[in-house]
Amino acid sequence: MKQKILTKSKKRVKFTTENERIAEIRYVGKFKTVVRYADTTVFDRFLFEEKINPEQFQIAEWVYTLALASGINISTSSFLNNATGVRANNRDNISEKSVNARLVLNKCLDHVQERRGVVAKSLLEALVIYHKSIREWAKATASSRQGKLDLFKKTLDDLIYFRDHHI
Repeated sequence: MKQKILTKSKKRVKFTTENERIAEIRYVGKFKTVVRYADTTVFDRFLFEEKINPEQFQIAEWVYTLALASGINISTSSFLNNATGVRANNRDNISEKSVNARLVLNKCLDHVQERRGVVAKSLLEALVIYHKSIREWAKATASSRQGKLDLFKKTLDDLIYFRDHHI
């Protein structure tokens, strides 16, 4: 396998595969090696490109996990390429875990809307839950892309504080 090493430090080795996928070696042992690909989610790519820090990445994963646990099934229309949220369960068959996850997710989204506004909430939902890029989000909402990465980072920082002190 031909590899081009991007970054090498004590803890991280990043490289591109033959298919031009960015990957990071997470663990190397005698019998097992774990490699994580950067193009799994939008916020994965942001972490690998060092646009967000590990704490911001962790909170983005937490919000995504809440969205999945709350029963949101992300499906994309192949023709229009619009993400739609569909409940995985019907209303009569909702678990307590799903309800609690939905409540926490709604509290987080309400907090973001109160602190940063509707644009920040929409951006967070698009990037973390629906896996849209900033360009795709800007195109769909007819908004400017300028300054949105900084807004996303500030929103994640607000959520870190909110999770640690209010939940």
